[in-house]
Amino acid sequence: MDTVIVVDVLRQLSQRPLFYIGLLAGLKAGGRLVVIDRKLPPVFPSSEQLTDSDLENELPAAGFAFQQQLTVLPYQYFLVFKR
Repeated sequence: MDTVIVVDVLRQLSQRPLFYIGLLAGLKAGGRLVVIDRKLPPVFPSSEQLTDSDLENELPAAGFAFQQQLTVLPYQYFLVFKR
């Protein structure tokens, strides 16, 4: 795959590191992971919140490199990571 887009899903996964490993294995070299998820205002319990900062720490640990953050959506963060 060249690009995987994940929308409002990651905060619901209890084993995100395993999910990241699977994504990494399925992406071609240079492939991208796009993550779109809700930011403020919080509408989920704090235990289900996943911030852009959380992902900027978790995904590089799994082998992804942060590429860019787009600010085109008012209530979601839009992050792009590269394999």
